[in-house]
Amino acid sequence: MTALMVRFSIVGLIIKKDLVDYFKERLWVLLSALGLVFYVLIFWTLPSTVDESIIIGIRQTDLDITLQEIVAAEKEGVKVVLFESSE
Repeated sequence: MTALMVRFSIVGLIIKKDLVDYFKERLWVLLSALGLVFYVLIFWTLPSTVDESIIIGIRQTDLDITLQEIVAAEKEGVKVVLFESSE
């Protein structure tokens, strides 16, 4: 039991020393605080849901069979749109 308490006190002293050294550099404290604030702001501004569909536009020239296979093999979330001209 006392050996465990000694280890906790050693770990506590090491953590205390590291925190004192960390707070001596005000630049790192400022950058850490700003980083934390920006992380929280970004987290709260991101949307809660996303649109997981992708629309792909294809203009074919001579690939009739291959293009029909692509359109037939549409997967969930992928929509293929065929264009007649390059405009």
